[in-house]
Amino acid sequence: MGEKLFYNGAMASFHYRQEIYRKLIHLSSLWMAGVIYFCEKPVSLAVFGGFMSITLIYEGVRRQDHALAHLLERVLGAALRPEEKAGRFKPSGAIYVLAAAFLCVLLFPRMIAVTALAMALTGDAAASLAGIKFGRRKVFDKSLEGAVAFFAAALVTADVIAAALPAGAGYMSAAAIAAFAAAAVELTAKKTGINDNLSVPLAAGAVMLLLL
Repeated sequence: MGEKLFYNGAMASFHYRQEIYRKLIHLSSLWMAGVIYFCEKPVSLAVFGGFMSITLIYEGVRRQDHALAHLLERVLGAALRPEEKAGRFKPSGAIYVLAAAFLCVLLFPRMIAVTALAMALTGDAAASLAGIKFGRRKVFDKSLEGAVAFFAAALVTADVIAAALPAGAGYMSAAAIAAFAAAAVELTAKKTGINDNLSVPLAAGAVMLLLL
Protein backbone atom coordinates (compact mmCIF):
# COMPACT_ATOMS: atom_id res chain seq x y z
CA MET A 1 0.00 0.00 0.00
CA GLY A 2 2.83 2.39 0.91
CA GLU A 3 4.54 1.76 -2.42
CA LYS A 4 1.27 2.40 -4.26
CA LEU A 5 0.72 5.69 -2.45
CA PHE A 6 4.29 6.73 -3.20
CA TYR A 7 3.83 5.80 -6.87
CA ASN A 8 0.55 7.75 -7.12
CA GLY A 9 2.12 10.75 -5.42
CA ALA A 10 5.16 10.64 -7.69
CA MET A 11 2.95 10.42 -10.80
CA ALA A 12 0.81 13.34 -9.60
CA SER A 13 3.96 15.38 -9.02
CA PHE A 14 5.26 14.48 -12.50
CA HIS A 15 1.98 15.48 -14.18
CA TYR A 16 1.90 18.76 -12.25
CA ARG A 17 5.43 19.57 -13.42
CA GLN A 18 4.29 18.82 -16.97
CA GLU A 19 1.38 21.21 -16.50
CA ILE A 20 3.74 23.92 -15.24
CA TYR A 21 5.87 23.40 -18.38
CA ARG A 22 2.77 23.63 -20.59
CA LYS A 23 1.63 26.82 -18.90
CA LEU A 24 5.06 28.44 -19.15
CA ILE A 25 4.88 27.86 -22.90
CA HIS A 26 1.33 29.22 -22.81
CA LEU A 27 2.50 32.37 -21.01
CA SER A 28 5.27 32.83 -23.56
CA SER A 29 2.45 33.74 -25.96
CA LEU A 30 2.26 37.12 -24.20
CA TRP A 31 4.59 38.33 -26.95
CA MET A 32 1.44 38.51 -29.07
CA ALA A 33 0.05 41.27 -26.84
CA GLY A 34 3.28 43.19 -27.48
CA VAL A 35 2.87 42.77 -31.24
CA ILE A 36 -0.70 44.07 -31.03
CA TYR A 37 0.34 47.16 -29.09
CA PHE A 38 3.51 48.12 -30.95
CA CYS A 39 2.57 47.14 -34.52
CA GLU A 40 -0.03 48.53 -36.89
CA LYS A 41 -3.09 46.40 -37.53
CA PRO A 42 -2.02 45.06 -40.98
CA VAL A 43 1.36 44.01 -39.58
CA SER A 44 -0.21 42.26 -36.59
CA LEU A 45 -2.68 40.41 -38.83
CA ALA A 46 0.14 39.34 -41.15
CA VAL A 47 2.27 38.09 -38.22
CA PHE A 48 -0.54 36.07 -36.63
CA GLY A 49 -1.77 34.78 -39.98
CA GLY A 50 1.74 33.66 -40.87
CA PHE A 51 2.25 31.88 -37.58
CA MET A 52 -1.13 30.17 -37.95
CA SER A 53 0.02 28.77 -41.30
CA ILE A 54 3.31 27.56 -39.78
CA THR A 55 1.47 25.98 -36.84
CA LEU A 56 -0.92 24.13 -39.15
CA ILE A 57 2.06 22.74 -41.06
CA TYR A 58 3.61 21.66 -37.74
CA GLU A 59 0.34 19.96 -36.76
CA GLY A 60 0.52 17.87 -39.92
CA VAL A 61 4.25 17.09 -39.74
CA ARG A 62 4.28 15.95 -36.10
CA ARG A 63 1.81 13.17 -36.91
CA GLN A 64 4.15 11.58 -39.47
CA ASP A 65 6.72 8.83 -38.93
CA HIS A 66 10.06 10.37 -39.85
CA ALA A 67 13.06 12.04 -38.23
CA LEU A 68 11.64 15.58 -38.18
CA ALA A 69 8.39 14.41 -36.56
CA HIS A 70 10.36 12.52 -33.90
CA LEU A 71 12.49 15.61 -33.22
CA LEU A 72 9.41 17.78 -32.82
CA GLU A 73 7.95 15.21 -30.42
CA ARG A 74 11.09 15.27 -28.26
CA VAL A 75 11.27 19.07 -28.20
CA LEU A 76 7.59 20.03 -27.94
CA GLY A 77 5.78 16.83 -27.03
CA ALA A 78 5.70 17.59 -23.30
CA ALA A 79 3.69 20.74 -24.02
CA LEU A 80 0.86 18.74 -25.61
CA ARG A 81 -2.01 17.06 -23.83
CA PRO A 82 -2.68 13.35 -24.51
CA GLU A 83 -5.77 14.13 -26.60
CA GLU A 84 -3.68 16.48 -28.76
CA LYS A 85 -1.30 13.60 -29.51
CA ALA A 86 -4.08 11.27 -30.67
CA GLY A 87 -4.07 9.85 -34.16
CA ARG A 88 -7.03 11.89 -35.36
CA PHE A 89 -6.36 15.53 -36.17
CA LYS A 90 -6.97 17.75 -33.15
CA PRO A 91 -5.06 21.05 -33.17
CA SER A 92 -3.02 22.01 -30.15
CA GLY A 93 -3.91 25.09 -28.14
CA ALA A 94 -1.38 27.18 -30.07
CA ILE A 95 -3.56 27.46 -33.17
CA TYR A 96 -6.50 28.68 -31.07
CA VAL A 97 -4.35 31.29 -29.28
CA LEU A 98 -3.10 32.57 -32.63
CA ALA A 99 -6.64 32.65 -34.01
CA ALA A 100 -7.78 34.55 -30.91
CA ALA A 101 -4.97 37.09 -31.36
CA PHE A 102 -5.89 37.51 -35.03
CA LEU A 103 -9.57 38.06 -34.23
CA CYS A 104 -8.83 40.41 -31.32
CA VAL A 105 -6.81 42.62 -33.67
CA LEU A 106 -9.56 42.46 -36.28
CA LEU A 107 -12.50 43.16 -33.94
CA PHE A 108 -11.29 45.37 -31.08
CA PRO A 109 -9.44 48.63 -30.49
CA ARG A 110 -5.76 48.19 -29.62
CA MET A 111 -5.93 48.53 -25.81
CA ILE A 112 -8.92 46.19 -25.56
CA ALA A 113 -7.22 43.61 -27.79
CA VAL A 114 -4.03 43.75 -25.70
CA THR A 115 -5.95 43.46 -22.42
CA ALA A 116 -8.31 40.69 -23.53
CA LEU A 117 -5.51 38.49 -24.85
CA ALA A 118 -3.16 39.10 -21.90
CA MET A 119 -5.90 38.45 -19.33
CA ALA A 120 -6.87 35.23 -21.07
CA LEU A 121 -3.29 33.93 -21.11
CA THR A 122 -2.41 34.73 -17.50
CA GLY A 123 -5.86 33.77 -16.21
CA ASP A 124 -5.80 30.40 -17.97
CA ALA A 125 -2.38 29.54 -16.51
CA ALA A 126 -3.47 30.54 -13.00
CA ALA A 127 -6.76 28.65 -13.27
CA SER A 128 -5.11 25.44 -14.45
CA LEU A 129 -2.32 25.36 -11.86
CA ALA A 130 -4.49 26.48 -8.94
CA GLY A 131 -7.30 24.14 -9.97
CA ILE A 132 -5.02 21.10 -10.08
CA LYS A 133 -3.24 21.96 -6.83
CA PHE A 134 -6.07 23.36 -4.71
CA GLY A 135 -9.31 22.57 -6.56
CA ARG A 136 -11.90 20.98 -4.27
CA ARG A 137 -15.26 22.44 -5.30
CA LYS A 138 -16.23 21.13 -8.73
CA VAL A 139 -18.24 23.37 -11.07
CA PHE A 140 -18.92 22.26 -14.68
CA ASP A 141 -16.05 19.72 -14.61
CA LYS A 142 -13.64 22.40 -13.42
CA SER A 143 -13.01 23.95 -10.01
CA LEU A 144 -14.27 27.06 -8.26
CA GLU A 145 -10.76 27.63 -6.91
CA GLY A 146 -9.42 27.67 -10.46
CA ALA A 147 -12.04 30.23 -11.50
CA VAL A 148 -11.14 32.48 -8.57
CA ALA A 149 -7.44 32.21 -9.52
CA PHE A 150 -8.33 33.11 -13.11
CA PHE A 151 -10.21 36.22 -12.01
CA ALA A 152 -7.42 37.33 -9.67
CA ALA A 153 -4.67 36.81 -12.27
CA ALA A 154 -6.68 38.58 -14.98
CA LEU A 155 -7.35 41.53 -12.68
CA VAL A 156 -3.67 41.85 -11.76
CA THR A 157 -2.77 41.68 -15.45
CA ALA A 158 -5.18 44.51 -16.29
CA ASP A 159 -3.75 46.55 -13.40
CA VAL A 160 -0.19 46.07 -14.71
CA ILE A 161 -1.30 47.07 -18.22
CA ALA A 162 -3.05 50.18 -16.86
CA ALA A 163 0.13 51.14 -14.98
CA ALA A 164 2.40 50.60 -18.00
CA LEU A 165 0.25 51.90 -20.86
CA PRO A 166 -2.09 54.87 -21.29
CA ALA A 167 -5.50 53.52 -20.31
CA GLY A 168 -8.59 55.65 -20.61
CA ALA A 169 -11.21 56.51 -18.01
CA GLY A 170 -13.21 53.54 -16.80
CA TYR A 171 -10.60 51.07 -18.03
CA MET A 172 -10.15 49.18 -14.75
CA SER A 173 -13.87 48.96 -14.08
CA ALA A 174 -14.45 47.53 -17.55
CA ALA A 175 -11.47 45.19 -17.17
CA ALA A 176 -12.77 43.88 -13.84
CA ILE A 177 -16.17 43.02 -15.33
CA ALA A 178 -14.47 41.52 -18.39
CA ALA A 179 -12.22 39.42 -16.11
CA PHE A 180 -15.28 38.06 -14.31
CA ALA A 181 -17.00 37.25 -17.62
CA ALA A 182 -13.84 35.60 -18.95
CA ALA A 183 -13.53 33.47 -15.80
CA ALA A 184 -17.14 32.36 -16.24
CA VAL A 185 -16.54 31.45 -19.90
CA GLU A 186 -13.39 29.50 -18.97
CA LEU A 187 -15.29 27.69 -16.21
CA THR A 188 -18.00 26.50 -18.63
CA ALA A 189 -15.70 25.77 -21.61
CA LYS A 190 -15.96 21.98 -21.34
CA LYS A 191 -19.76 22.20 -21.29
CA THR A 192 -19.98 24.46 -24.32
CA GLY A 193 -17.34 22.52 -26.27
CA ILE A 194 -15.66 25.74 -27.48
CA ASN A 195 -11.91 25.89 -26.98
CA ASP A 196 -11.26 28.37 -24.18
CA ASN A 197 -8.08 29.69 -25.81
CA LEU A 198 -10.41 31.18 -28.40
CA SER A 199 -13.63 31.89 -26.49
CA VAL A 200 -12.14 33.52 -23.38
CA PRO A 201 -10.22 36.42 -25.00
CA LEU A 202 -13.09 37.11 -27.39
CA ALA A 203 -15.55 37.20 -24.49
CA ALA A 204 -13.31 39.54 -22.48
CA GLY A 205 -12.81 41.82 -25.48
CA ALA A 206 -16.53 41.92 -26.29
CA VAL A 207 -17.43 42.90 -22.71
CA MET A 208 -14.81 45.67 -22.64
CA LEU A 209 -15.96 46.92 -26.04
CA LEU A 210 -19.56 47.18 -24.79
CA LEU A 211 -18.54 48.94 -21.57
CA LEU A 212 -16.03 51.37 -23.06
